[in-house]
Amino acid sequence: MSGDDFAAAEENGDAAAAPDLFQWLSREVRELMPREVPVLETPPTALAFSRDFVAANRPVVVLGAVDHWPARELWTASYLSAALGDTPISVNVTPTGLGDALLSTEGVDLLYRER
Repeated sequence: MSGDDFAAAEENGDAAAAPDLFQWLSREVRELMPREVPVLETPPTALAFSRDFVAANRPVVVLGAVDHWPARELWTASYLSAALGDTPISVNVTPTGLGDALLSTEGVDLLYRER
């Protein structure tokens, strides 16, 4: 281990000695993530988005970013049902909706339900 590795192990605990590696990794991630996710009222420029969020690996919520997309009005349940018919589609399901852990839907039939 290098000097930096020893310093990190001392500060955060040695991963090999952690009773639960998942807890250790979760703590590491929480230390890297911002406490609050910024909310932008308008979409940033491509350069600002790339620099401030993509390159920095920071989450952001952009309000109204896709309001102008025709699919927002066109893709109703009726339209998709008529367009796709009986075509099977792949659906990714997450336990919390946060996209952090996908659950397998293999062999499971999912039905669309209005809320």
